[in-house]
Amino acid sequence: MRADEVAHYLSATKSLSGTPIWIAGSKDNQFRLKWPVIFRGTGGTHLEITYSSGAPYLKYSMMLMVPPPVFRLDVGKELTHMNHRPHPHMIRGHHYHPWELNSPEGRAAIPKSLREALRYDRATDIRTAFDWFCDMVGIASPSSELPEPPLRETLL
Repeated sequence: MRADEVAHYLSATKSLSGTPIWIAGSKDNQFRLKWPVIFRGTGGTHLEITYSSGAPYLKYSMMLMVPPPVFRLDVGKELTHMNHRPHPHMIRGHHYHPWELNSPEGRAAIPKSLREALRYDRATDIRTAFDWFCDMVGIASPSSELPEPPLRETLL
């Protein structure tokens, strides 16, 4: 997908496929979930959530992956994000990276990272934020609910 196609992709209705499963992440008390996204009957993109139990800074992150990510929400009270353009320049706490602030001009390649962000001032419980995120990226209400992140001891 090219950068000029991402805005159309984000505005179109998409759906989540299957039932997601949390797996152990690369760090202690970290869990990851990948949920396939269906667009016009085909896959290839996914919703990815990383959840950190007891982390002092990042509680969880949600990304719509083409890949790379084209929309991201980061929730954590101790987070600090520095924008490269003033939107404001520094954000403390929860924030999200919308495509509109990060899209290059024309038919360019999709950037590998989302450098610009806005403050996120809505509810931070993971289920409410998940509903907001799905609404922002055009994902229809999933038939499967977002499962609770597990305790480390319950993972296989």
